[in-house]
Amino acid sequence: MIRRFFLGTSLQAAKRNRQSKIFRSKNRAFKSTVKNAMKAFETETDSGKKEDSLKSMYSLLDKAGQTNLWHPRKAARNKSHLAKKLNALKAGKTPASA
Repeated sequence: MIRRFFLGTSLQAAKRNRQSKIFRSKNRAFKSTVKNAMKAFETETDSGKKEDSLKSMYSLLDKAGQTNLWHPRKAARNKSHLAKKLNALKAGKTPASA
């Protein structure tokens, strides 16, 4: 009997491997969604549209923090940076390091 390297020796380990494949693919898809939304926020120039995209970004980042896709503090830090960029745009400044 030939076993592949990623299969477990027990039924429990094999099930865990199957589950981790599913979770990994879902996590990759959600991370991609978050990254694409952040890029869309960065490329937006109109402050009105940027506010709308910020609201959707907040919900995505909250979900990423709640589901442990990201650490909750990382999600909060990203929310803070995005708000800082929006406020700088409203004030007519370019954020230096935000």
